[in-house]
Amino acid sequence: MDFCYDLIDRVTANIESFLADKPNQTAFEPEKALDHRAELWSRIGAQGDCVKALAEFNIRHNATGPAQTQA
Repeated sequence: MDFCYDLIDRVTANIESFLADKPNQTAFEPEKALDHRAELWSRIGAQGDCVKALAEFNIRHNATGPAQTQA
């Protein structure tokens, strides 16, 4: 298990290092995407159906347990 934690720490450090000099970055928590949808939509310059696009966050991919049906 220690290997897993070390791997997570290393990947996180690599991502943080890569992003260190990038001016257009933001912390993004997928769990809170719906709370910040207007800001997210504006920041990425998205076009199209915002409601439909953000509904994708409700679809579970590769999840254990009952599958969610798509409407």
